[in-house]
Amino acid sequence: MSVVEAAKKKMELTIATDLAPALQQIAADQKAIREKQEAMSEKQEAIREKQEAMSEKQEAMSEKQEAMSEKQDAIANDSQMAVRVMLTPKLGTTHVRDSSFRQLVYQHQADYVAKNGCIVLSQKFPETAKSMGFGPTIADHILPPNETAMFHELKMVRDDPQNGLPLLDHIEKLYGRGLISFMPVSSQGPRMQLQMLVAQSIQDEYLQCDVRSKPPSWVQVHHLEAIPWQTYPSCVMLGALHGFCFYVNKIFLRSLFLRANAVHKISPDLPDPSATPEKFEECPSLKAKLGAFFASQEEGAQSIDPPDPERDSSNAS
Repeated sequence: MSVVEAAKKKMELTIATDLAPALQQIAADQKAIREKQEAMSEKQEAIREKQEAMSEKQEAMSEKQEAMSEKQDAIANDSQMAVRVMLTPKLGTTHVRDSSFRQLVYQHQADYVAKNGCIVLSQKFPETAKSMGFGPTIADHILPPNETAMFHELKMVRDDPQNGLPLLDHIEKLYGRGLISFMPVSSQGPRMQLQMLVAQSIQDEYLQCDVRSKPPSWVQVHHLEAIPWQTYPSCVMLGALHGFCFYVNKIFLRSLFLRANAVHKISPDLPDPSATPEKFEECPSLKAKLGAFFASQEEGAQSIDPPDPERDSSNAS
Protein backbone atom coordinates (compact mmCIF):
# COMPACT_ATOMS: atom_id res chain seq x y z
CA MET A 1 0.00 0.00 0.00
CA SER A 2 1.38 3.32 -1.04
CA VAL A 3 1.80 6.18 1.30
CA VAL A 4 -0.99 8.08 -0.45
CA GLU A 5 -3.47 5.21 -0.14
CA ALA A 6 -2.59 4.73 3.52
CA ALA A 7 -3.13 8.42 4.21
CA LYS A 8 -6.41 8.36 2.35
CA LYS A 9 -7.65 5.37 4.33
CA LYS A 10 -6.57 6.96 7.58
CA MET A 11 -8.47 10.08 6.65
CA GLU A 12 -11.61 8.05 5.90
CA LEU A 13 -11.36 6.30 9.24
CA THR A 14 -10.87 9.63 11.00
CA ILE A 15 -13.89 11.15 9.25
CA ALA A 16 -16.01 8.08 10.10
CA THR A 17 -14.91 8.28 13.70
CA ASP A 18 -15.71 12.00 13.84
CA LEU A 19 -19.16 11.56 12.20
CA ALA A 20 -20.29 8.64 14.34
CA PRO A 21 -21.51 10.74 17.30
CA ALA A 22 -23.26 13.14 14.99
CA LEU A 23 -24.98 10.32 13.15
CA GLN A 24 -25.97 8.76 16.45
CA GLN A 25 -27.41 12.09 17.58
CA ILE A 26 -29.33 12.46 14.34
CA ALA A 27 -30.74 8.95 14.75
CA ALA A 28 -31.69 9.72 18.34
CA ASP A 29 -33.30 12.98 17.28
CA GLN A 30 -35.23 11.22 14.54
CA LYS A 31 -36.37 8.59 17.03
CA ALA A 32 -37.48 11.32 19.45
CA ILE A 33 -39.34 13.05 16.65
CA ARG A 34 -41.10 9.79 15.74
CA GLU A 35 -42.01 9.24 19.39
CA LYS A 36 -43.34 12.79 19.68
CA GLN A 37 -45.31 12.32 16.48
CA GLU A 38 -46.74 9.09 17.84
CA ALA A 39 -47.57 10.82 21.15
CA MET A 40 -49.13 13.72 19.23
CA SER A 41 -51.14 11.25 17.20
CA GLU A 42 -52.31 9.59 20.42
CA LYS A 43 -53.23 12.99 21.86
CA GLN A 44 -55.11 13.91 18.69
CA GLU A 45 -56.95 10.62 18.89
CA ALA A 46 -57.77 11.32 22.53
CA ILE A 47 -58.99 14.80 21.56
CA ARG A 48 -61.19 13.29 18.83
CA GLU A 49 -62.59 10.83 21.35
CA LYS A 50 -63.25 13.66 23.79
CA GLN A 51 -64.90 15.69 21.04
CA GLU A 52 -67.08 12.74 20.14
CA ALA A 53 -67.95 12.27 23.81
CA MET A 54 -68.70 15.98 24.11
CA SER A 55 -70.88 15.82 21.02
CA GLU A 56 -72.77 12.88 22.51
CA LYS A 57 -73.21 14.82 25.77
CA GLN A 58 -74.45 17.85 23.84
CA GLU A 59 -76.92 15.66 21.95
CA ALA A 60 -78.07 14.12 25.24
CA MET A 61 -78.40 17.59 26.77
CA SER A 62 -80.35 18.80 23.73
CA GLU A 63 -82.69 15.81 24.09
CA LYS A 64 -83.11 16.59 27.81
CA GLN A 65 -83.85 20.23 27.01
CA GLU A 66 -86.44 19.16 24.43
CA ALA A 67 -87.97 16.80 26.96
CA MET A 68 -87.96 19.58 29.58
CA SER A 69 -89.59 21.95 27.10
CA GLU A 70 -92.25 19.35 26.34
CA LYS A 71 -92.86 18.87 30.08
CA GLN A 72 -93.14 22.65 30.59
CA ASP A 73 -95.62 22.86 27.72
CA ALA A 74 -97.55 19.96 29.22
CA ILE A 75 -97.58 21.67 32.62
CA ALA A 76 -98.79 24.91 31.03
CA ASN A 77 -101.51 23.02 29.17
CA ASP A 78 -102.50 21.16 32.33
CA SER A 79 -102.60 24.45 34.23
CA GLN A 80 -104.95 25.98 31.68
CA MET A 81 -106.99 22.79 31.55
CA ALA A 82 -107.26 22.78 35.32
CA VAL A 83 -108.64 26.28 35.27
CA ARG A 84 -111.04 25.47 32.44
CA VAL A 85 -112.59 22.51 34.24
CA MET A 86 -113.54 24.72 37.16
CA LEU A 87 -117.15 25.51 37.76
CA THR A 88 -118.74 28.25 35.67
CA PRO A 89 -121.50 30.29 37.25
CA LYS A 90 -124.85 30.83 35.60
CA LEU A 91 -124.44 34.35 34.31
CA GLY A 92 -126.97 37.01 35.18
CA THR A 93 -127.24 40.02 37.40
CA THR A 94 -129.16 39.34 40.60
CA HIS A 95 -129.88 42.92 41.67
CA VAL A 96 -130.41 41.73 45.18
CA ARG A 97 -131.44 44.82 47.16
CA ASP A 98 -129.61 43.72 50.27
CA SER A 99 -128.95 46.93 52.17
CA SER A 100 -126.63 45.27 54.70
CA PHE A 101 -124.46 43.72 51.96
CA ARG A 102 -124.43 47.04 50.09
CA GLN A 103 -123.24 48.82 53.22
CA LEU A 104 -120.49 46.25 53.78
CA VAL A 105 -119.24 46.61 50.20
CA TYR A 106 -119.12 50.41 50.39
CA GLN A 107 -117.31 50.22 53.72
CA HIS A 108 -114.78 47.79 52.25
CA GLN A 109 -114.19 50.01 49.19
CA ALA A 110 -114.31 53.34 51.05
CA ASP A 111 -110.73 54.17 49.98
CA TYR A 112 -111.75 54.35 46.33
CA VAL A 113 -115.41 55.28 46.14
CA ALA A 114 -117.82 57.43 48.14
CA LYS A 115 -121.01 55.94 49.48
CA ASN A 116 -123.60 55.35 46.74
CA GLY A 117 -120.97 55.99 44.06
CA CYS A 118 -119.69 53.87 41.16
CA ILE A 119 -116.13 52.66 41.73
CA VAL A 120 -115.36 52.85 38.00
CA LEU A 121 -116.89 56.25 37.15
CA SER A 122 -115.69 57.88 40.35
CA GLN A 123 -112.10 57.22 39.20
CA LYS A 124 -112.71 57.85 35.50
CA PHE A 125 -114.50 61.17 36.17
CA PRO A 126 -113.47 62.15 39.73
CA GLU A 127 -114.56 65.82 39.55
CA THR A 128 -117.91 64.96 38.03
CA ALA A 129 -118.50 62.23 40.58
CA LYS A 130 -117.58 64.57 43.41
CA SER A 131 -119.67 67.53 42.29
CA MET A 132 -122.52 65.94 40.36
CA GLY A 133 -122.64 62.24 41.08
CA PHE A 134 -123.80 59.27 39.01
CA GLY A 135 -126.78 57.08 39.64
CA PRO A 136 -128.45 54.79 40.24
CA THR A 137 -125.80 52.51 41.70
CA ILE A 138 -125.84 49.00 43.08
CA ALA A 139 -123.43 46.90 45.14
CA ASP A 140 -124.13 43.42 43.81
CA HIS A 141 -122.39 40.07 44.28
CA ILE A 142 -119.62 39.21 41.81
CA LEU A 143 -120.36 35.52 42.19
CA PRO A 144 -124.17 35.37 42.30
CA PRO A 145 -125.59 34.48 45.73
CA ASN A 146 -127.65 31.61 44.34
CA GLU A 147 -124.50 29.65 43.40
CA THR A 148 -124.52 27.74 46.68
CA ALA A 149 -122.46 24.80 45.40
CA MET A 150 -119.69 27.12 44.23
CA PHE A 151 -119.46 28.95 47.54
CA HIS A 152 -119.11 25.59 49.26
CA GLU A 153 -116.61 24.32 46.68
CA LEU A 154 -114.41 27.43 46.92
CA LYS A 155 -114.86 27.86 50.69
CA MET A 156 -116.22 31.39 50.29
CA VAL A 157 -118.67 33.32 52.40
CA ARG A 158 -121.45 34.47 50.09
CA ASP A 159 -121.95 37.91 51.62
CA ASP A 160 -118.30 38.70 52.24
CA PRO A 161 -117.76 42.28 50.94
CA GLN A 162 -114.82 40.97 48.91
CA ASN A 163 -117.45 39.30 46.74
CA GLY A 164 -119.01 42.63 45.74
CA LEU A 165 -118.37 45.68 43.57
CA PRO A 166 -120.18 49.04 43.80
CA LEU A 167 -121.15 49.82 40.20
CA LEU A 168 -123.47 52.00 38.20
CA ASP A 169 -126.70 50.11 37.64
CA HIS A 170 -126.23 50.14 33.86
CA ILE A 171 -122.68 48.77 34.13
CA GLU A 172 -123.86 46.03 36.49
CA LYS A 173 -126.63 45.03 34.07
CA LEU A 174 -124.14 44.81 31.18
CA TYR A 175 -121.82 42.79 33.42
CA GLY A 176 -124.69 40.43 34.12
CA ARG A 177 -125.45 40.09 30.41
CA GLY A 178 -121.86 39.10 29.63
CA LEU A 179 -121.00 42.31 27.77
CA ILE A 180 -118.50 43.71 30.28
CA SER A 181 -115.64 41.99 32.06
CA PHE A 182 -113.19 42.93 34.78
CA MET A 183 -109.65 41.50 34.77
CA PRO A 184 -106.91 41.90 37.40
CA VAL A 185 -103.92 43.98 36.32
CA SER A 186 -101.78 44.19 39.46
CA SER A 187 -101.92 43.64 43.19
CA GLN A 188 -99.99 45.24 46.03
CA GLY A 189 -100.96 44.52 49.60
CA PRO A 190 -104.68 45.19 50.09
CA ARG A 191 -104.88 47.19 46.87
CA MET A 192 -105.69 45.74 43.47
CA GLN A 193 -105.95 47.28 40.03
CA LEU A 194 -108.68 46.04 37.72
CA GLN A 195 -109.29 46.72 34.07
CA MET A 196 -112.77 47.23 32.66
CA LEU A 197 -113.27 45.65 29.24
CA VAL A 198 -116.30 46.30 27.05
CA ALA A 199 -117.55 43.97 24.32
CA GLN A 200 -117.04 45.42 20.86
CA SER A 201 -120.72 45.03 20.03
CA ILE A 202 -121.76 47.74 22.53
CA GLN A 203 -118.78 50.11 22.46
CA ASP A 204 -120.76 52.60 20.34
CA GLU A 205 -123.66 52.68 22.79
CA TYR A 206 -124.06 55.40 25.42
CA LEU A 207 -123.71 55.07 29.14
CA GLN A 208 -127.08 55.32 30.85
CA CYS A 209 -127.08 57.25 34.11
CA ASP A 210 -128.70 60.17 35.89
CA VAL A 211 -126.52 63.24 36.43
CA ARG A 212 -127.72 66.28 38.32
CA SER A 213 -127.41 69.53 36.34
CA LYS A 214 -124.82 72.14 37.16
CA PRO A 215 -124.38 75.83 36.19
CA PRO A 216 -122.70 76.51 32.79
CA SER A 217 -119.72 78.14 34.53
CA TRP A 218 -118.95 74.89 36.33
CA VAL A 219 -119.30 72.99 33.08
CA GLN A 220 -116.80 75.32 31.39
CA VAL A 221 -114.26 74.81 34.16
CA HIS A 222 -114.56 71.05 33.97
CA HIS A 223 -115.56 70.74 30.32
CA LEU A 224 -113.12 67.93 29.63
CA GLU A 225 -114.82 65.73 32.17
CA ALA A 226 -118.23 67.11 33.12
CA ILE A 227 -121.37 65.36 31.94
CA PRO A 228 -124.25 67.87 32.20
CA TRP A 229 -127.68 66.41 31.61
CA GLN A 230 -128.34 68.97 28.84
CA THR A 231 -125.90 67.19 26.51
CA TYR A 232 -126.57 63.66 27.71
CA PRO A 233 -126.41 61.05 26.19
CA SER A 234 -123.91 62.46 23.70
CA CYS A 235 -121.07 62.56 26.23
CA VAL A 236 -119.85 59.13 27.27
CA MET A 237 -119.87 56.11 25.01
CA LEU A 238 -119.18 52.73 26.54
CA GLY A 239 -116.12 52.44 24.32
CA ALA A 240 -114.54 55.27 26.32
CA LEU A 241 -114.52 52.96 29.34
CA HIS A 242 -112.95 50.03 27.48
CA GLY A 243 -109.49 49.33 28.89
CA PHE A 244 -109.88 51.76 31.79
CA CYS A 245 -107.91 50.69 34.87
CA PHE A 246 -109.13 51.49 38.37
CA TYR A 247 -108.27 50.56 41.94
CA VAL A 248 -110.20 48.51 44.46
CA ASN A 249 -109.51 47.08 47.86
CA LYS A 250 -108.83 43.38 47.54
CA ILE A 251 -111.71 41.28 46.21
CA PHE A 252 -112.09 37.53 45.68
CA LEU A 253 -110.04 36.66 42.60
CA ARG A 254 -111.84 33.33 42.35
CA SER A 255 -115.16 35.16 42.02
CA LEU A 256 -113.66 37.46 39.41
CA PHE A 257 -112.24 34.51 37.49
CA LEU A 258 -115.51 32.60 37.42
CA ARG A 259 -117.46 35.66 36.32
CA ALA A 260 -114.90 36.47 33.60
CA ASN A 261 -115.04 32.86 32.44
CA ALA A 262 -118.82 33.05 32.07
CA VAL A 263 -118.57 36.42 30.29
CA HIS A 264 -116.05 35.07 27.79
CA LYS A 265 -118.45 32.33 26.74
CA ILE A 266 -121.01 34.98 25.77
CA SER A 267 -118.58 37.59 24.39
CA PRO A 268 -115.56 35.72 22.94
CA ASP A 269 -113.80 39.02 22.16
CA LEU A 270 -113.48 39.59 25.91
CA PRO A 271 -110.53 37.83 27.63
CA ASP A 272 -110.58 34.15 28.50
CA PRO A 273 -109.24 34.11 32.09
CA SER A 274 -108.07 30.52 31.74
CA ALA A 275 -105.63 31.68 29.04
CA THR A 276 -103.79 33.80 31.62
CA PRO A 277 -104.09 31.89 34.93
CA GLU A 278 -101.00 33.67 36.26
CA LYS A 279 -103.13 36.81 36.73
CA PHE A 280 -105.11 34.90 39.35
CA GLU A 281 -102.19 33.04 40.95
CA GLU A 282 -102.50 34.92 44.25
CA CYS A 283 -105.82 33.25 44.87
CA PRO A 284 -105.31 30.33 47.31
CA SER A 285 -108.47 28.57 46.15
CA LEU A 286 -107.26 28.51 42.56
CA LYS A 287 -103.90 27.12 43.68
CA ALA A 288 -105.69 24.41 45.61
CA LYS A 289 -107.81 23.62 42.56
CA LEU A 290 -104.71 23.28 40.39
CA GLY A 291 -103.08 20.97 42.93
CA ALA A 292 -106.21 18.84 43.13
CA PHE A 293 -106.37 18.70 39.36
CA PHE A 294 -102.81 17.41 38.98
CA ALA A 295 -103.44 14.82 41.70
CA SER A 296 -106.63 13.69 39.97
CA GLN A 297 -104.79 13.35 36.66
CA GLU A 298 -102.27 11.01 38.27
CA GLU A 299 -105.19 8.91 39.50
CA GLY A 300 -106.79 8.96 36.04
CA ALA A 301 -109.70 11.18 36.98
CA GLN A 302 -111.34 13.33 34.32
CA SER A 303 -112.38 16.31 36.43
CA ILE A 304 -111.74 17.84 39.80
CA ASP A 305 -115.34 18.88 40.25
CA PRO A 306 -117.79 16.41 41.78
CA PRO A 307 -120.81 15.64 39.60
CA ASP A 308 -123.83 17.78 40.37
CA PRO A 309 -126.77 17.10 38.00
CA GLU A 310 -128.76 20.07 39.29
CA ARG A 311 -125.85 22.48 38.82
CA ASP A 312 -124.87 21.06 35.44
CA SER A 313 -128.41 21.27 34.10
CA SER A 314 -128.77 24.87 35.29
CA ASN A 315 -125.46 25.86 33.71
CA ALA A 316 -126.46 24.26 30.43
CA SER A 317 -129.65 26.29 30.27
